[in-house]
Amino acid sequence: MKKTILTTFTLLFSLYSLAQKLTKSEVMEILTKNSHSEKVISKALELSLDFQETEQINLLKKSGVYDDIIIVIINNHIKTSSNNLKEILDYQNKGYSIDLISKYVLTLPKYSKQKSAPNHQIEFGINTGLQNVHFDNYTEMTNIPQINDFRVIFGANIQYSFTKNVWISSGINYEQKGTRLRAFDGTAKGRIANIRIPYIEVPVSLNVGVGNKTKCYLSIGGYGSFAMTKPTYISHGFTYTNTKLNTNTPIDFGSIVGLGFKMKQKDFGNVFMEIRYSQGFRYVKLNDILVRNKNLGVVIGATFNKRKRKFNN
Repeated sequence: MKKTILTTFTLLFSLYSLAQKLTKSEVMEILTKNSHSEKVISKALELSLDFQETEQINLLKKSGVYDDIIIVIINNHIKTSSNNLKEILDYQNKGYSIDLISKYVLTLPKYSKQKSAPNHQIEFGINTGLQNVHFDNYTEMTNIPQINDFRVIFGANIQYSFTKNVWISSGINYEQKGTRLRAFDGTAKGRIANIRIPYIEVPVSLNVGVGNKTKCYLSIGGYGSFAMTKPTYISHGFTYTNTKLNTNTPIDFGSIVGLGFKMKQKDFGNVFMEIRYSQGFRYVKLNDILVRNKNLGVVIGATFNKRKRKFNN
């Protein structure tokens, strides 16, 4: 168990480090591909740049900013907005000296300060999806096979960003858990039966991503949920039954692991899709049987900025 926890934290730290910095070989590859001069590449290699800074350097090059000015920007971690870039190009076209343009550049906000603008940003959103529901030990205890049963989930979410690649997410969802059975009872072979338990669930996850506008991310966390009603047994054979099963365990909680990607949208926030697996820890009592929920599903959704981001890509 300790080894698993250590491995998980090592992976999270590695992903976080990768998300923040590029290796020197990656910096060289990106800048060389965009035909930067040796002076610019050499200065960039002295500093461990991240994705956003290399994108800015490429934008400056494509816009025609002098190499000496680009070096001043790199060396001082300065972030130029579209208005700043327009001013720099205007000064160049008017024939101002490199020294004067450099002095103007040095008055601009530093990249590290502007980069922190999106940190601690709150986003609200909505989500929906499908999940395949099962009990993890029902077949072993009853010898009744379970079959795939996809059920809709929907709800609202909230995300809180620590950095552009590390955030926590939570929300509130309506989910219908349980299982789908193929029963054999001698009178209705192949009869299909459903066990349904409607839950209000609150998930909480830590997310670590890699990328800029489109991020691939790993999500690890847990959930707590409350059963809105007792489990219902619904059979579809020669006779139809709808029976409430006895239970004294309305509370469920467990772990969540997910892998997904999200894409930043210009006008409102992000859209995301995540493959998510959840495993219940608490046994749910169904008459005389103790089972645990487990689900594998796909969730899609969108988040909306509380305030507009202040950094530029």
